[in-house]
Amino acid sequence: MSKLFKIAMVIAVTAFVLILAAPTAQANQCQPAKIALSTPCFQTQMAPFEGSKLYKMQTEVIDMGGGMMDVDFYFVPRCLDDPIPCRIATYYVGGTVDCNTGTATCP
Repeated sequence: MSKLFKIAMVIAVTAFVLILAAPTAQANQCQPAKIALSTPCFQTQMAPFEGSKLYKMQTEVIDMGGGMMDVDFYFVPRCLDDPIPCRIATYYVGGTVDCNTGTATCP
């Protein structure tokens, strides 16, 4: 075998291993929005707005360090984008997710 062929094989095998390892690394990452949505205190507060055609949901996740994440859901009235904006309030649901334990708490 030529030296160039051996180098090419090492590069190919390394690339293959990296491609296989990438989804595993992503699977271990915390998904704070999913954890929050599966928590009863978030579900209770969000129930009046889910399925409503009046609001669009916007999500914001802020890393507070130490595995703690601040998760905020904003329900913004769709009519704010109209030529003459409506006067419906934006509603907020938020809390903290602990990525270390996979739990969420609401204020």
